[in-house]
Amino acid sequence: MSDSTPELQWMDADGYQLALDGGEIRCRNARGKPLKTIPAKARKTEAFDTLSATRELLVRHEERCRSTVLGWFLNGGEVPLALIAAVWEDNAWRHWLSDLLIHSGTVTGLLHDVDDRGLHLIGRDGGTVTLAVTGTGTLNFPHPAETPGIAAWRELAVGSGIHQNTEQLFREIHPRPGDGETLRASLGAYADGSYGETSELLERAREAGFVAGLDGVRVTVREADELTTAVLEFRTDGPDDGADLDHLYCERDGRVISPEYVGPVAYSEAIRMAEYIHAGSTPETESDGW
Repeated sequence: MSDSTPELQWMDADGYQLALDGGEIRCRNARGKPLKTIPAKARKTEAFDTLSATRELLVRHEERCRSTVLGWFLNGGEVPLALIAAVWEDNAWRHWLSDLLIHSGTVTGLLHDVDDRGLHLIGRDGGTVTLAVTGTGTLNFPHPAETPGIAAWRELAVGSGIHQNTEQLFREIHPRPGDGETLRASLGAYADGSYGETSELLERAREAGFVAGLDGVRVTVREADELTTAVLEFRTDGPDDGADLDHLYCERDGRVISPEYVGPVAYSEAIRMAEYIHAGSTPETESDGW
């Protein structure tokens, strides 16, 4: 969850007091002493039910913010400056947007703050640039695979102690091989892993922000105004049965496309996804390529 509330709002709970602190429900006794656990008596109160429901709403809101910002980044589309300004005061939105590299018109910088004057960015020289919010102004979140001078931006982030909650600057980049044979072999390098239970694979994939179902794990990227979906297939008989990793391929408009037509961003994200899922598996047999 995002930043905890500075002053907790305590609610009476049958001789105890409860409060929501970020993603945790805190409890104290009548004398104000914090308790490590919540007594059964306090758990049976309306206050506990209210805080539990609120916590669930906040968790879902946080996840929606995370997935939306990630979608903006992967889709490469234009986002209104006014929208970023409008959501910035919300802790969850700010958590996932802070310090992302943005590009708007001729201006590029790390999103540091937003106020009534506009969006305040840190430029590559370390100076501050302010983008005024206009009704027509937009921005996008460039992918490091296509960001000129990415090494300099990374160096600036390290030197300034900047940490991005949405992985962007230091996202793994996998350059697409130049020759067709190596390219095809790289896509077939993950069909040698297995999971004891498919549910474990699905949980790992979803926690990382991928779309996962019994027909495969997916990530979709918009590149050159086209949507490309990378799919890592696996073989399974159901969530409680084992799963064997299979082919990695890309599709567009529901049709499998030749690896030569996969763009650099889509390829990088496909390999990043496959590497992550494969890393959680148990190796079985050698891949025969694709």
